[in-house]
Amino acid sequence: MSLSASLLECLVCPLSRGPLELVDAAQGNPRLYSKEVGVYFPVQSPDIPVLLADKAQAEDGSSAESLIAEWRERARIIEGSQHA
Repeated sequence: MSLSASLLECLVCPLSRGPLELVDAAQGNPRLYSKEVGVYFPVQSPDIPVLLADKAQAEDGSSAESLIAEWRERARIIEGSQHA
């Protein structure tokens, strides 16, 4: 199981809109990693990335709720400053 390079180039983190890196594919547990946010998104068989914030996991394997809340607040602030 592996995502095509062309698909991977098109995918972005739904929180930061930054790049995602495919990790753990060789171990049979492919995930997409957002270095900017520090969360992993699962990849379901066959090669379906699940880019939903509530499915993200923090680097330590726990729920990413606090990281997600932080990124949503940042996005709100940025959006507000663009409309000022």
